[in-house]
Amino acid sequence: MTHEESSHYRRLLARYGGGLEDATCVTYARGVDEDAFIRAFGGDPARTAPRRHGEPDDEIKRGLPMTLLVTRVGDWLVGIEDNGFQGSRPEVMRAASAGATAVSAYWCVHASSRFSYRVDGRQVVSFDLSDAERRWGPEPEALGELMLGLPFDYGNESWVGLTLAERLTGVRLDEEILGRVFRRAILTPAPEDLIPEGREDDPALADPFVRAAVAEPTRDKLPAIIAFLAQLVAGAGGVRDEPAVRDALALLADPDAAGPSDVAVLRRRLDGLAEGVRADVQRGAAPLCRVHAVQGVRDALGDDLGLAALKVGAAGRYVLRGDESLVAYVLGRCADRALRDGNRPR
Repeated sequence: MTHEESSHYRRLLARYGGGLEDATCVTYARGVDEDAFIRAFGGDPARTAPRRHGEPDDEIKRGLPMTLLVTRVGDWLVGIEDNGFQGSRPEVMRAASAGATAVSAYWCVHASSRFSYRVDGRQVVSFDLSDAERRWGPEPEALGELMLGLPFDYGNESWVGLTLAERLTGVRLDEEILGRVFRRAILTPAPEDLIPEGREDDPALADPFVRAAVAEPTRDKLPAIIAFLAQLVAGAGGVRDEPAVRDALALLADPDAAGPSDVAVLRRRLDGLAEGVRADVQRGAAPLCRVHAVQGVRDALGDDLGLAALKVGAAGRYVLRGDESLVAYVLGRCADRALRDGNRPR
């Protein structure tokens, strides 16, 4: 690393400070047209406006939406998100690099950062800018020579990310670029992938119900998703054969089979079971996961389907491992999508 590289971005960030220094995502793309680039981020090319970086914006003040500032530098498009992170997401980078090349550097004062490099929609390599030793993607050594001499440590993420992006793209972010009039797009974030990238064909997700939920994550599937998650949690936690748990799972599988009073009785039985399991844990007679499992099944009986899905999924994080953990993660994403889509105005 040259002193000139280091000092350039340190000076630039110090001059602009605030949002640019504290939390920003800068994305570079070559081979994609500007409208497609904006759409990849969840923006509408027909509803953009000219804006300068840091310029007061009345539309932004009304609701504080996420925004993207776009300009062209040679063969590359440069997108800047002050206090944003959409360009760090695989869903966005995959679309931005479709038939093209995309690079993004994201950093935040809350110790969150990422550098991503994609070609033709495919991830090449990604890593945290404060921990470049742990890289993921099919070509973890793809940027090896370009990374030489850069201090990938906490506190350096911003200028190190911009330096590496410049080495890869040849684009130097400077005062001239930041002083331009950009094309500003207001963003509606692209939906998250239901299945983590690279796990689409995982045999763990072959269950017909899981596939059906992924294919159509609709609100009517929420009760079945909750029941499926409760079954996983109860089995992994070793409580499936407890009478109260067995009865709860049967009710979740057929919600119309009992009335509100039956549900209330079951909740009290599960509360009592949980209390007993906690006592066993304190005596060293049972693992803590049993408490989480009973509580997860109890929470699955909640009246609010969204909250029930959230809580039984949270219990799963303490209980499930391996393939079952992946299944629970995917079904949790399906539940989130079903709730969001169900709440959108028609």
